[in-house]
Amino acid sequence: MASRSDIEAEPEWKCADLVRQMIIDVGKENTEYQHLEVLKRNRHKRKQYGEVFIEGVAAINALLEAGWKAHTIAFDRSRPLSGWGQEVIARARPGKIIRLAPELMQKLSDRSDPSELIVIAERRERHLAQLRLERHTLVLIFDRPTNHGNLGSIIRSADAFGATAVITVGHAVDIFDPVVIRASLGAFFARPVIHCASPAEIQNWLAEAKQKRPDFRVWGTSAEADTYLYEVDLTGPLAIVLGNEAAGMSRKLGEMVDGNLAIPMQGRVDSLNVACAGTVLLYEINRQRKTAG
Repeated sequence: MASRSDIEAEPEWKCADLVRQMIIDVGKENTEYQHLEVLKRNRHKRKQYGEVFIEGVAAINALLEAGWKAHTIAFDRSRPLSGWGQEVIARARPGKIIRLAPELMQKLSDRSDPSELIVIAERRERHLAQLRLERHTLVLIFDRPTNHGNLGSIIRSADAFGATAVITVGHAVDIFDPVVIRASLGAFFARPVIHCASPAEIQNWLAEAKQKRPDFRVWGTSAEADTYLYEVDLTGPLAIVLGNEAAGMSRKLGEMVDGNLAIPMQGRVDSLNVACAGTVLLYEINRQRKTAG
């Protein structure tokens, strides 16, 4: 660990408060590095340690804006920190700062141009019971997503079009995976993203939602549906179910929907990528609600 005088001698450190934090130089794959790596690669360790691995400017900014606590911040020790990097450290006040050898930063980032900062933050679990049922509640349910980019894109679209929450169901990619968070461009921190291990959890919640709000509707999505999404009233409280990328909507979730909606298409392709389809649905819901006032 660097001494106080060592830290103050570094030209990139402009915030006096940084001298109170633990500064560690890491030049090999020691326990400090391995902790960072396991949080990036292993969903079970992320849960065990109660931490998440964040990289990317948009995601890190959104993390701070949402008030999530940053435990550790790491960066390439061979590159001076930008003004943004210094500001993030000053705002986050992490308990630990790690200065990584450039080759270690490269390995962690998995990109030709690594992120300037890596942030290890608290893991906040969100739950169905925390969701409020209101006039314009809109919940997007994603059945067993297998692609990190698709899930991140759906979360991003959900935030853009004002969805209340995104829920994943069943055996799926980890909602706390760094690729998911990065693909969401930080929207992960702006809207509740919840995972339900089994369809029974969502079934119970949907039943309670309909009991509390008799006008609550659940719509599935299918290319074979006879009803187009613009033909139904989507202004009330509702849930939209998106099927798995390859297998579509499971039978159990299919039994929970009030009906299925199709997106009108006229080209040779008869279906869209699930993230694209979800975005189209969210756009139409938002359009109807803005039109209705």
